[in-house]
Amino acid sequence: MLILSSTKAWLHHPGKRVMRRSVEARAAYNRIARIVKWRTSAKSRQLLTGVDDRQRFEIKQDDGYATFGVDTIAPTSDVVAAASALFRSGTLQREGSKTQLITYPVPIEGLSADSAYLRFALDPVLLSGVARYFGTAPILTYIAVWESRSAAGSFNSSQLFHCDFEDQTQMKVFVFCSDVTMDHGPLTVVSARDSRTIADHVRYSFNKASSYRVNDDDVASAIPRTRWHALMGPPGTVALVDTTRCFHFGSRVTGADSSRLMAVFQYVTPFAFEFPLFFDSSLPFEGLASTGAWSPIQRFALSGK
Repeated sequence: MLILSSTKAWLHHPGKRVMRRSVEARAAYNRIARIVKWRTSAKSRQLLTGVDDRQRFEIKQDDGYATFGVDTIAPTSDVVAAASALFRSGTLQREGSKTQLITYPVPIEGLSADSAYLRFALDPVLLSGVARYFGTAPILTYIAVWESRSAAGSFNSSQLFHCDFEDQTQMKVFVFCSDVTMDHGPLTVVSARDSRTIADHVRYSFNKASSYRVNDDDVASAIPRTRWHALMGPPGTVALVDTTRCFHFGSRVTGADSSRLMAVFQYVTPFAFEFPLFFDSSLPFEGLASTGAWSPIQRFALSGK
């Protein structure tokens, strides 16, 4: 019975067994997923023909990240206001146990088609920019409010260089809800091109038991600190980062009064490791796909269909 249960779990989510493996194993699985999900692949590529090019912006593949000023690619004032108010309300439930980074998922039951979060996350210009970067229509999987605080002790966890593991490529969109300077422990990234050099240098693995976190000296021995990019700006600034392809760290806050608040949105491809390979995915926001007059690519971002 245990063997049957384990086999069923493996068949349903084989990607979860691979996402913490080597770079090569992850790449092989991604190729298989694109073949198995060929119908989804074809549809997601077809949706690219309808993306919004009125205010086109581009994230270069060799960079893997970009920052934009207030209201440059999508209106941000409503997101800043909503996230700040939700944080001050004290009603959010934190996830995880980190002391330097407290993450609060935005309750799905409080979202609607006209909420500030969805209006921003599904903004046609923003969504089309992410789609062009992926080469496929993206899926929205996460909306949260993140607070970074000063924490005693040596750097650990997300304060150390790492790459995220949910997909072969993904996009996290950070909307600054407070000023971010060097004192606030800004998200610091290395370009995708330089990150490949780092990965080869340290023989990077996504396995927690090996080299998932990398110290500054090891990174500096491959890429000089002058090519580390601290993402800073006033409230309303937007940073888009492929946190799988770009080594990054954050939350190195200095000073007890220098906390940082951000709204965070995560987009992945239809071939992410967390999705079933042979079955339809159950997506966190798919229930909202029928609540608004969404375009095909917006509906796909919510439901994967």
